[in-house]
Amino acid sequence: MTEQKNTEKEPNLPQSNITDVPGVDISHLLNPDPQKRQSLRGFDDKFVDIVDYIVRITHEIWEEKAVGLIYDYYAHNVLIHTADGQTYGRDKVIADSIKTMAAFPDVRLYADDVIWSGNDQDGFHSSHRIPVQPAPTCISAGRAQPLSFSSR
Repeated sequence: MTEQKNTEKEPNLPQSNITDVPGVDISHLLNPDPQKRQSLRGFDDKFVDIVDYIVRITHEIWEEKAVGLIYDYYAHNVLIHTADGQTYGRDKVIADSIKTMAAFPDVRLYADDVIWSGNDQDGFHSSHRIPVQPAPTCISAGRAQPLSFSSR
């Protein structure tokens, strides 16, 4: 089992205690036990580990439509890899998020299958699926049609 480095304020915390997402009800994920499971120096105190951070900021931004939080949670030079290619910069992420929300106001996006590496001193890298529910539709010839997203 890999363990986190010691910090002045927190004991070694085994990574096996990090939030496990698959099959866990979102209400539980949004209200975790407040005990820290991982050192997160520089993060808001409300987050208990890096997976909790990813799940909750994704929920806040997409489900609560709080796009402005991207200014708080993303670095100005963030690089995001998606099926459509790379997105560089916080302002581009915000613009793309607003466009998506405007085009599909009822779309539900949430973080799932979060993987990560790193620590609060050297930085974290993370990746997660963002399942789309329900599938967005478009109106064609007077009836709803499933809308699929594709890579270019």
